[in-house]
Amino acid sequence: MICYSAFLLGLPLFWFQIGALAIFGFTAIFYFLRKNNWFVVSCLASIIAALLLAWYYYAHSLCWVRVMKPTLLYGGPSMHYHQVGEFAKDTVCYISRYDDHWICLKDNQKQGWLLVS
Repeated sequence: MICYSAFLLGLPLFWFQIGALAIFGFTAIFYFLRKNNWFVVSCLASIIAALLLAWYYYAHSLCWVRVMKPTLLYGGPSMHYHQVGEFAKDTVCYISRYDDHWICLKDNQKQGWLLVS
């Protein structure tokens, strides 16, 4: 399995946050110096940046994997559970839970446990 990680707009999260703070800071300074509508625009941009950061944290709290070969899924973290299905080769799913040597994989249609050796 390969664990994917992605970046928002090709930037690490740290630089995205620094850029958003810099834009907000400069706009706030211009507002107090000139008293124009840039402060309102800056607030809206900050709200949009906050929503994007919330989405970023949610999307990257999940570890996405690609199944490299057909894999049997079980109903629980043991071979004593019944088989609930199979992921085909190159299925992209994410790890929702783990328990010792077992991981729970989930995609749009199936969910099941996989033994990891």
